[in-house]
Amino acid sequence: MSVEQAKINFGYLKQALSKQRQGLSIHKDPLARKDSLKETLKGDGIPVDTVENPHGAYCALSLTNTPDKFKPKLKEWQSELLSILGEAGIEGHDPITAPEAFDINPTIPPGDVYRIDEARVARHRIFAFLNIFPSTGAGAEAEIAKRYNRIAVVLHHENILVSTMQPDRSIHLQFSDLKGQRNRFVQLFQFLQKFEPGQGFDSQGNPILLGFRNNRSYNLAELVYEFFPDLKYNFDPTVSILKFEVLNPEIIT
Repeated sequence: MSVEQAKINFGYLKQALSKQRQGLSIHKDPLARKDSLKETLKGDGIPVDTVENPHGAYCALSLTNTPDKFKPKLKEWQSELLSILGEAGIEGHDPITAPEAFDINPTIPPGDVYRIDEARVARHRIFAFLNIFPSTGAGAEAEIAKRYNRIAVVLHHENILVSTMQPDRSIHLQFSDLKGQRNRFVQLFQFLQKFEPGQGFDSQGNPILLGFRNNRSYNLAELVYEFFPDLKYNFDPTVSILKFEVLNPEIIT
């Protein structure tokens, strides 16, 4: 057994992370979450008997505003992420291939697209999000994921600067080479499936994503950073953004 695998053993939690629970306050435990989700589904006009797949992930990414020249790279990362999830035992949904995707059918009204994707987020417990562009292109989905208390994993490229408007109650990670870091990300997603999600606050009153296991609650993001410090997102304002060019300014004249 490798050092990484040994650390992921949950016997390590008791001695290494007992102090982490100090100061946490629970806003929504798994039981309260279950009742809350029914009310949220009802309020959003989605059938209340919608089943949440605890081993399913909605994999959001920018579609409409992605420059054509960058789409192959983005699709490459998305494909690798879906493969990682599959190896971790998670069924991933790729919105690129959805019938209502803009590149497939741009005629579907926006309201219909929103409700379809909203229901899809509700059916997947995990929300994995490739956050690459200055304007994310998936901000609506990220807020839906927060409202539905998903286990949200936001993936940033370490050399790309994105908006500082980043969702809380999420686990922010960074990568440089998804293929080269594949094993670590597989371990990460296997790790996350051991927890029931909830919501709470840390000792400073900041909203946090909670993870519940064996009747104990954890700050799930901080727990991940403890076990996977090499994947923790470190905001660096000195790296560059991906620059876009307006190729058709004549449409606004």
